Amino acid sequence: MRLRKIIERRRLSRGFTLVELLVVIAIIGALVALLIPAVQQAREASRRAQCQNNLRQIGLAAHLFHDVENRLPPGWIGVTVTGEDEVFGLTGWSWSAHLLSQLEQEAIADRVALDWPMLHEINDASRQQHVSTFSCPSDPSQEDLSFESSGDVLLTLPASHYVANFGPTPLSVSQNYSGTKRRFSGEPFRGPFHHNSETKMRDFLRGTSHTILSGERRSNRTSGSARATWTGIGFGHAEYLSHAVGSSHQPINDADDSAFSSSHILGSFFLFADGHVAFWSQQSEHLLFAEMTMLDPSDDRLPILLAGDGSELGEMPTDSDNDDGDSGYFPSGGDGGGGGGICPICLRPSEKPWPHIPGEDDHVPVSRPIPIR
Repeated sequence: MRLRKIIERRRLSRGFTLVELLVVIAIIGALVALLIPAVQQAREASRRAQCQNNLRQIGLAAHLFHDVENRLPPGWIGVTVTGEDEVFGLTGWSWSAHLLSQLEQEAIADRVALDWPMLHEINDASRQQHVSTFSCPSDPSQEDLSFESSGDVLLTLPASHYVANFGPTPLSVSQNYSGTKRRFSGEPFRGPFHHNSETKMRDFLRGTSHTILSGERRSNRTSGSARATWTGIGFGHAEYLSHAVGSSHQPINDADDSAFSSSHILGSFFLFADGHVAFWSQQSEHLLFAEMTMLDPSDDRLPILLAGDGSELGEMPTDSDNDDGDSGYFPSGGDGGGGGGICPICLRPSEKPWPHIPGEDDHVPVSRPIPIR
């Protein structure tokens, strides 16, 4: 009896064997291997939902802007100091900078002087502000856009992961318009956002539900820096136009800096003119995607354009798209801030609705933009 109790006690106190321990570890590892992808998928689903919501907010802001101004904001502003069209001219502010008030970013909008050059010192503070609505949470890099300007001066602009739709025309064609005092609209394959554009809802001849307003632009995976910014363009080269607008001349997720691209798997989100957001696969037919970026009905020459470099466009237009010869963006006086009458230099309400010139005590009206110093 006593011997039996001793044997039972030893049997009960026996620990795990090595084989049993390895089996338990293997089971736990398998469970973890199944759980981690599920957690990652849940996180990516949340990030995708946030990205979609950002685009919806941008679409709503664009419609609110249209309700007030009876037009969409310009793709980017480019004029000479006398107010004539110049593709790489002043002020450089892009479509997204005009939507700040509609995106409930009054704190930034009130400090942005849209009538002054984007790179002027009067806009130094506002030009460095980050706007969360323009940031895709799926993008691995949230770093600012940094590059060298003329004179080897390093310029840093806040990142954005959304660009406006320019259409299928290559942005490199813009070099042909420099100094011509003509508007670069990408015709006959124009999109809703281009140089000094004033697109109205009635211009969407293919229908608002079939025309893209905006899409994603992922960060540069090689350098870690962003390829886009909400502020605008600053220098006389076609490369910098891609900081504000995207071209469908290249397929989705192409390595070209001007293409629409995203950090989502196998595709990108796009905002359409009627406000809905859709995910387009990078394996979609390129011609169909390019047609979705055009205001006008499809052109038989579009396949030729997509297969070339833009030289197939032929001669440039003989007249500017602007019939009255006035850019419309530099009236004689205007709000110095984002419409709130707040001076972006001293940050105080001004007696006059214009910013003051740096170094002067009083607020004075300006009839044209101040050249970059």
